[in-house]
Amino acid sequence: MSNQSCGQCPALQAEISRLCQVIAGLQRRIVWLERQIGVLLGAVVSSVHLLRAERDKPSMPKTRLLQAVWGRLETAVEQLEVRI
Repeated sequence: MSNQSCGQCPALQAEISRLCQVIAGLQRRIVWLERQIGVLLGAVVSSVHLLRAERDKPSMPKTRLLQAVWGRLETAVEQLEVRI
């Protein structure tokens, strides 16, 4: 058996380094996914607010309301597709 402790083993150090790189990549992916979820959440929340406002005090025909909600959601999806 070697006099080296496991923490100093070159193979272990290489594996630790590799795993640290994997973790860093996953953390970057998490940040990216959180941003994408934020885009979608923003579109959904704004659509809900619009629908609530129109339910309480209508200001437009229902067909126009549907088009407005559709436009918000479609814009969010298009933004995501550009980023992917």
